[in-house]
Amino acid sequence: MKKRGIAVELVAMVLPAVVVMIGLIIFTSIQMNSILKRSREVYYSEIAQIESKLLTVDRDMYQAELGLEMSHTMMTWNPNENLKTAQDDYAENAQQSLDGVQTIKDMYASNDYLNNEFKISGQTQSNAEIIKVLEEDLQIWLDTYDPVANTGEYIDSISRFLTAREQINTLQDNMEGYRDYIDGVLQKEIQRNIILMVVVVLIVVVATVAFSIYTAVKIANATNAAKDAVLKLAHGDLTTRVPDSVLKRGDEIGDMGRGVEEAVEKLREIVNQIQSSARNVLHSGDELESMASQTSHTADEIAQAVDDISKGAVSQAEDIEHATMQVNEMGLIIETIVNNIAELNETSINMQNSGSQATNIMQELAESNDKTADAGPQTSGSGISYPAAPKKRLGVFGGTFDPMHRAHLDMALKACRTWA
Repeated sequence: MKKRGIAVELVAMVLPAVVVMIGLIIFTSIQMNSILKRSREVYYSEIAQIESKLLTVDRDMYQAELGLEMSHTMMTWNPNENLKTAQDDYAENAQQSLDGVQTIKDMYASNDYLNNEFKISGQTQSNAEIIKVLEEDLQIWLDTYDPVANTGEYIDSISRFLTAREQINTLQDNMEGYRDYIDGVLQKEIQRNIILMVVVVLIVVVATVAFSIYTAVKIANATNAAKDAVLKLAHGDLTTRVPDSVLKRGDEIGDMGRGVEEAVEKLREIVNQIQSSARNVLHSGDELESMASQTSHTADEIAQAVDDISKGAVSQAEDIEHATMQVNEMGLIIETIVNNIAELNETSINMQNSGSQATNIMQELAESNDKTADAGPQTSGSGISYPAAPKKRLGVFGGTFDPMHRAHLDMALKACRTWA
């Protein structure tokens, strides 16, 4: 896309008009110079030279007429030495008049319109015809009277001179008319150029105004479209779209439209992300609500358990108090047991010592029994009699020893060994 700014569009809006105006000024200047050049050519090359030549011919004819009158007067009234000079002047000016008329004829012939077509108001003859009459009248005037030979009709020559001068005056009047005509033509050309310039200026102005209005409307429409999009975006309408006519522009308005379009796209993405996050938060909220419900139920259970625990704690405290009492009692019992164990230890030591004594006694008893057995039975009156077992004090046992006591003693001895 071609990049251009609003300033370029504004310049492009005015530049054609400026270029056309400059071109028009240049064209008008060229035309005016051409008109001035032609006017100079017409005035100085044609009109002024012809008028000057007409005046010269008229002067030469007048001087020739003057020389003719002086010659006629001198020859009639007072011939003298000046007669020859007057005759020579006549002849010279008459010839110059003829040559001048021929020159005028040639000058007119170079401009066909002036020579054959141009006529002033009320005139029936063309300049070519008038020049032809002038040549004829001039020749008749010169032929009517000869001042050198003094022949011809002097009075008639004067009338012929006046007739020829009338043709000169007619040509001068025609040149004045032709000058006015040329002035009119030049004025018309100037007016035409001015009108052309005005028309072109008007066309350029109208075209510039139309193009300016068109450009201004385009810029205004694009600006309004971008502004509407921005306002809708400001009110939170993310569905707004910048017109393609704005997006395709290569100026600052197009940049603004593309920036708004990009901002809308970015905001849509952000809103979509927010909506997705909101859905996730909503789902998390549902999960939190479920967890809260479960937590509430668990809290109820915990509260119930805590209640039960508190009740159990009270009961347990009572049990602990009872157990403490029992432990205290057990401590007393243990203390008693410890004391009894100490006494038992002491008793066991005594018993060990007594056991050693008993062992010695038992060994002695065993030896005594063996001796008794070796003695054998004795016969008395009715049969066999056994000797009475000797009774002996057993020290610590405090009594007599018999077989039952032996058995008890053996058991005590085993217990003492086991304890030892």
